[in-house]
Amino acid sequence: MRGILNKHDPIKIYYFTKAFDEYDPEIKTIYKRSKAVNNLDNFTTLVHKVFIRWFGKDITGKKRNYVKLSNELFELLKTK
Repeated sequence: MRGILNKHDPIKIYYFTKAFDEYDPEIKTIYKRSKAVNNLDNFTTLVHKVFIRWFGKDITGKKRNYVKLSNELFELLKTK
């Protein structure tokens, strides 16, 4: 999950800091809550809400910006 989040870097933290573990709190929250989600649209909503919780609505941006990231995370978690 860390590699996927760093690749998409939705908040551009990794781009500026190169701190590979910067998104770990968000990863933990997404992982814990993902077990209750069974489709991609709901998962994208979950990911977006997690980022709003951690960074606020203005910094997080629109849900549509999280679709590709969510798709990759959803596929990964679906295989676990």
